[in-house]
Amino acid sequence: MKAAVCTLFEGAYHYGVAALVNSLHAHGFRGTVWAGYRGALPEWAGGSPEFEVGEGLAIRFVPLTTDAHFTNYKATFALEVFERLDPNAAGVFYFDPDIVISGRWGFFEEWIEYGVALCEDSTSPMSESHPIRGAWRKFGATRGLKLQPRGSSYVNGGFIGASRTCIPFLQTWSRVLDYMREEIGTAGNFNWVDKDRTYAFYRNDQDALNMAIEADATPLSIVGKEGMGFVGGGYIMYHSLGHPKPWGKRFVWEALKGWPPTSADKAFLTHSAGPIAAFSASELAGLRRSALVAGAICRLVRKGGW
Repeated sequence: MKAAVCTLFEGAYHYGVAALVNSLHAHGFRGTVWAGYRGALPEWAGGSPEFEVGEGLAIRFVPLTTDAHFTNYKATFALEVFERLDPNAAGVFYFDPDIVISGRWGFFEEWIEYGVALCEDSTSPMSESHPIRGAWRKFGATRGLKLQPRGSSYVNGGFIGASRTCIPFLQTWSRVLDYMREEIGTAGNFNWVDKDRTYAFYRNDQDALNMAIEADATPLSIVGKEGMGFVGGGYIMYHSLGHPKPWGKRFVWEALKGWPPTSADKAFLTHSAGPIAAFSASELAGLRRSALVAGAICRLVRKGGW
């Protein structure tokens, strides 16, 4: 299968893009990664819109002028890859730039044969009768969308894989995002300052994605929380939730607050060495060393050493 990968980034998230692409390379992906961005290109790209990673893997940087928060631009960008940037791609996979993969690439290509590839969020499940789902259905009815229950899984918006036959699902997601933007009145942010999870669109793109699942009949293939490493036994990918992200994390300070390095942190550090070297050798060594010290601190605390 000729598949394409896409992601979106700005600012320091280029460190995540480098680790993502390195992990793709390590696990067998060969093809094009389409990286939409705002601002300046990362130094490691050498100022070029095309970066050859090697062995048939390349990054193509796509400058974007949208004022939308990138978390609400994913469906649009994935459709752009299908329709304009890579029209011969049989499948497109979107990854947030704080994800690294840990499973063989062939598994991903097999996955989308069974439907739209998705992973449960750390907060899943959300029952079919949940009041937030009720609010989505009520909102959808005002926009001509009939939402039908399709199970209790609540999926994460950081990853989606789709074959060309599943383009209608991406179009539905994009349409729901448009309706959502009309409702919230702005381009939106991932987390609201003045709202909480009781608000129907608190998670913006993620809530819109879960709405799209009920508004569309396209077959789905949903992996549980282990799919993104939110619980043990993960073997597909690791997703760094929350802040700070691993490239900006002060591991020892976090350990002193009781937070050890996560599996996602460790996977990021593993895949930050190359072939793309976003950090200098000394910077990466320092990060890895601080993560080791942080792990030791947390083990000592758990054993009652303090």
